[in-house]
Amino acid sequence: MRINIRDARKEEARFVGRCLLAAMEIMGLDEAESANKELADSVAKGCAREDELYSYLRARIAECDEKPAGCIISYDGKDYKALREVTFNRLLRENGLDLTNNPQETQPGEYYLDCMAILPEYRGLGIGHLLMQDRIDHARQLGIKKATLLVDKEHLRLKQYYQKLGFETEKEMIAYETLYEKMSKQL
Repeated sequence: MRINIRDARKEEARFVGRCLLAAMEIMGLDEAESANKELADSVAKGCAREDELYSYLRARIAECDEKPAGCIISYDGKDYKALREVTFNRLLRENGLDLTNNPQETQPGEYYLDCMAILPEYRGLGIGHLLMQDRIDHARQLGIKKATLLVDKEHLRLKQYYQKLGFETEKEMIAYETLYEKMSKQL
């Protein structure tokens, strides 16, 4: 099986959105969209825009034999505040979802690994590791010295995975009504 990592394309905004929803544990990648089509449509709309946090422009796709197998969304922390404002304002305006009281997840000087999801049939092949390494290498190319991410405090296995990649817990924080650990890795 040949694995290729590449930039997402605008026409893949729905796939990027589905990966986002899966990473947030809102809708599984193997779940039918019909269960929450309105949400899937709204997220895909945001992912098709260039000025939002979860834009296809900030997504990398892992392909297995030329088929999308997973996705990671990441960005320079210096861009977070402006992108967050656009994204959260649209969600409030269009969906009544007010996320503005959530803490800042990242900041300038950090490269933020926001979310990642792999289709169930491609898990266990090292795709997540390849996506993470691709983005860490990108952060280094940008001259950023620190990569950060959030992990749900209850996801011990995922936390251990990030620790194996060299991430260490910095602090705990509550965001989106969930207790997270902010983890970082010096680059």
